[in-house]
Amino acid sequence: MASNGAVTPVYYDVALTNSFGVPALAEPVLGGTITVTGGNIDVATNVALPGGAFRVRANGEMTVGASALLDASARRRELRGVLAANSGGIIDLSATGALSIASGATLRVDGRDAVGTIGTGAAGTIKLAGLGGVILDGTLSGRGPDAGTGGHFILDTLSLSDPGRDYDALV
Repeated sequence: MASNGAVTPVYYDVALTNSFGVPALAEPVLGGTITVTGGNIDVATNVALPGGAFRVRANGEMTVGASALLDASARRRELRGVLAANSGGIIDLSATGALSIASGATLRVDGRDAVGTIGTGAAGTIKLAGLGGVILDGTLSGRGPDAGTGGHFILDTLSLSDPGRDYDALV
């Protein structure tokens, strides 16, 4: 408890892994939301939330490991005999310390083409925030079915001044 009587939150470290090798669902459910809050957080697994939201808040550092695939891309599904496309979702990762996306990790919010479907599945949003810096060694993808439906990228950090890194692809 703080000196003024307020309760100070306690955050525990979190490791998101698939340590038992459980297979992914053949057809992930559309939409859906997963929100994780903790101390230092390591993400080293696959998360599929088609058109959904994956939000992770680290009160410390966060690492997205080389084996991670975070996928909130649009999907095309048949509903009562009609093909329909939803839009891509959001991947929102923030850390009060450093945020690191390792080489080999993939964050995907791609859209979906409308060929043979009702509606166009526009791409979603990737938001990365790291007060202790952001290291982008992995792959970010927010491709839309056409130029008007591409994804959004939001970066919130104090600095991108890491010597030797090339951020030209983000411009």
